Amino acid sequence: SYTLSLQARIIQLKPQSKEWYSLLKNELLSYKKVRVREGNRFETFMLGRSTVARLTVRGKTLCLQLAADPDAYSDSKYTVERINTNTPCQYRIKSGLRARYACALIGEVLGGLGAVRDEGYVPQDFYKPYEGVVTLMEKGLVKRNIRTTERTYKIVEVTDEDEEE
Repeated sequence: SYTLSLQARIIQLKPQSKEWYSLLKNELLSYKKVRVREGNRFETFMLGRSTVARLTVRGKTLCLQLAADPDAYSDSKYTVERINTNTPCQYRIKSGLRARYACALIGEVLGGLGAVRDEGYVPQDFYKPYEGVVTLMEKGLVKRNIRTTERTYKIVEVTDEDEEE
């Protein structure tokens, strides 16, 4: 089995999901004083010192997690889920319509926190082409897990001196 980092999961997403990822990231970064921190499992977007949003990939689905109360959106067009983190409102992006709804949801949440849009922000292209597992392993974005209880593997370094004897 393999452990994939967030960047590896984004690289292996479908092309449409990569476009939605780029759209959402640009939407979040278009607000003043919002900065991003890339982790191994998710990207955290912070307004000042407080976390306002996270982007993550669960399976093959792009997910937006917001620092908002999910009960406030229970009777709305946004189908959100409650999760147990400091960003409890999770919204799964599965279509272009949901991506547009996610942009509107970002606007509502950041507007409620007093964030101001940066009019001079130039959108960037965060699209990354698909790469296989082997090339991602070479880049260090994918780690291989060996999970067996039956065998014990011993890694021995072979040198030229051992071959001559």
